[in-house]
Amino acid sequence: LGVVGGLGLSAMNIWMGELNQDEGWYLYAAKQMTEGNLPYRDFAFTQAPMLPLVYSWAYPWVGKFGPLGGRAVTWGFGTLGMLFAVWLAMRAGPRKAQRLTGGLCFILIAMNVYQSYFTTVVKTYALSSLFLCAGLLALAFVGPRQGFRAAVAAGFLLACAAATRISLGAALALGGFYLLACRRRLKAWAWLDFGLGGLLGLAVTLLPFMALGREGFRFGVIEY
Repeated sequence: LGVVGGLGLSAMNIWMGELNQDEGWYLYAAKQMTEGNLPYRDFAFTQAPMLPLVYSWAYPWVGKFGPLGGRAVTWGFGTLGMLFAVWLAMRAGPRKAQRLTGGLCFILIAMNVYQSYFTTVVKTYALSSLFLCAGLLALAFVGPRQGFRAAVAAGFLLACAAATRISLGAALALGGFYLLACRRRLKAWAWLDFGLGGLLGLAVTLLPFMALGREGFRFGVIEY
C-alpha cells in the first residue's frame, strides 16, 4: 500500500504539481552547460553548481520532454535518496526490527505530500537529498576496525550535497565533528579520512567554477 500510494503521489505531482518558477531557471542553466557555457562565468546562477552540472548530463532526455522530463529525472533522484534513507534507518534501528524501521521510514517519506512534491519538481531538494542520505549511510559504515573507504566516501558525498545546496555544508561539518568526538570507539583517524574525502569533493565540485568565474561565484553562492 505504501508503494502504491507513493507512486500515485509521485505521478500526480509529476503531471499535476503546480509549476514552480525555479524549474525553468534550473533547466535553462543545464541547457547552457550543454552548450559549453559555465555558471558564474558566462551566466548568473544563485546556487551551488552541482544541479546544472548533473542535469546537463541528462539533458537529452530533458530536452526531448521539457519540464516533464526534468520532473521525471528529479523523481529518480528523490527516489534514490529515499531508498538510501530507508537503508540508513534499517542499519541504525534495532536488528530485530530492521524491516519495521525501514518500512516506517519508507511510509513517512513516500506518503508525505509535501516531500513528494518538492522531490518531484525541478529544484535542489531531490538531488541534495540523494547525496545527503548516501553520505550519512556511508558514515554509518565507519566502525572500530574498518572504515577508511566509508569515511572517505561519506566526506565526498556530503561535499557533493553542499555543492548542490550550500546550506548542507552544515552536514559536512557535523559529520567531521561526529567522527572526531567518537574517535576512541571508531577506526583511528576516521575523522581525517572523512576530512580528506570532503576536501576532495569540494575541490572537484566547487574549485573549477570558483577559479573560472570568481566574482560571479562569490555573489551567486555566498553574497546572494
